[in-house]
Amino acid sequence: MNGTIGFQGERLREAREARGLTAAQFAEDMDLTKQMVSFYERGKNTPAPETFRAICELLRFPEQFFLRPPTVPPTAAVFYRSLKSATKRMRERAERMYGWFRQLTTLVSRFVELPALNLPGLSLPSDPGQITNEMVDEAATRVRRHWGLGDGVISNVVLLLENHGIIATRYMFGAEKLDAFSNWDETSGRPYVVLGADKASQVRSRFDAAHELAHVIFHRAVPKDLLRLKSAFNRIEEQAHRFARAFLLPVATFGDEYVSPSIDALLELKQKWRVSLGVLIARSAELGMLTESQTRRMWITLNQRGWRKREPFDDDWKPESPVLVRRSVELLADSKVLSSTALSKALALRLEDIEAIVGMAVGTLRDDSAEPIGEPQPHLLLPKDG
Repeated sequence: MNGTIGFQGERLREAREARGLTAAQFAEDMDLTKQMVSFYERGKNTPAPETFRAICELLRFPEQFFLRPPTVPPTAAVFYRSLKSATKRMRERAERMYGWFRQLTTLVSRFVELPALNLPGLSLPSDPGQITNEMVDEAATRVRRHWGLGDGVISNVVLLLENHGIIATRYMFGAEKLDAFSNWDETSGRPYVVLGADKASQVRSRFDAAHELAHVIFHRAVPKDLLRLKSAFNRIEEQAHRFARAFLLPVATFGDEYVSPSIDALLELKQKWRVSLGVLIARSAELGMLTESQTRRMWITLNQRGWRKREPFDDDWKPESPVLVRRSVELLADSKVLSSTALSKALALRLEDIEAIVGMAVGTLRDDSAEPIGEPQPHLLLPKDG
C-alpha cells in the first residue's frame, strides 16, 4: 500500500494533542489500531492517501500542516500553576497552540514593530531557594517604579505587559484548572504570557497576568527538571503569588485604605483594586493587618457565602484581553500586506485556529484571495497604560 510522501509523523501527534485527543481516542475515531497510530507518529509508517485525507478532515487541518517540519517546542521551562496528571492532556493542547502563536508572532514581527522589551535590571539569585520574601516585595516595587506606575490601581494589567514588550494572548484551554502559563522564548529573547479564557473572570485574569510576570522576572534561569520537585515547585509558585499580591496591592496605598477585618469591607476594596476577595485576604494577612484567627474567620465567611470560586462583581467585569498580536494581524490584513489567506498558508493553519490563538471571534478572518507577502513594515502603536 502506498503511503504519503513527506508526511511528518510528529505533526500528527501535534495535531492530535492540539485537539485534546489521546492516541486511543484518535485510533478509535479513525478506525485504526493504536499500534498503527504509533507507527505514524514515530515515522515508521505513513498513511495511505485516503487515510491521510481522513486524518485531515477529522483533525481539521490542511494537508500542508502534516508536510511541514514539526513545531519546535520551548527550550526553557514553561510555568504552570498545576502539574497534576489530571491537567496533562490540556497542558499538551495549550502548549501546541502556544507553538503556533509563537510562529504567528515571529511572522507578524517581520512587518509590525512590536514594543521593545522593557524590564528593570534586578539583581536576583538564579536559585529560587535563595529568593526571600523581602526580595519579592522589593521587586514588585521596583517594577512599578521602572514602569512609572506609582502606587495606584493598575487600570489594565495585560495591556501594561504588552506595552513593555511581553507578548501575551488569551485563549480557551478546555480546562478551568489551567489558569495561565508563561515561558521565555530563547529564540526571540522575549517572554510570553498565555492566559486561559475558560473562567471569564477579570479579577482572576489580572492576578494570573501579574503571577506570570513574576515568573518572567524571577525564574528565567530555572531548569525544567527543578519544577518536578514538589518543594521547589511550591516555593516558585508562592514567590509568584506573593509578587502578584504586592504588585497589584502596594502597601503604601492599600495599607492606608484598609478599614476593618470584614468581608464586606474587603468587598468595597475589591471594586477599586479589581482583585479577588481571596487575594485581599491573603495580602491583608501577610501585611499583618489580620491576625491568624481573623484570617481564618474571613476564609470561613467566604466559604459560607459560596464565594470561593465565584464572587460578587465577577460576572459584571469583562476580562482584560491582549490586543498586540491580534491588532497586528488585523493591521496587516487591512493594509493588504498579508491577507488572511496568505497568513493561513504561511502557517499551514485554518483561519479558525488563527482566530483562536489570538482571541478573535470566529469568522473575523475572511477567506480572501491569496496575496503575496509584502515588504512594507507599518508601525503598530498601542495606548500606554497609566
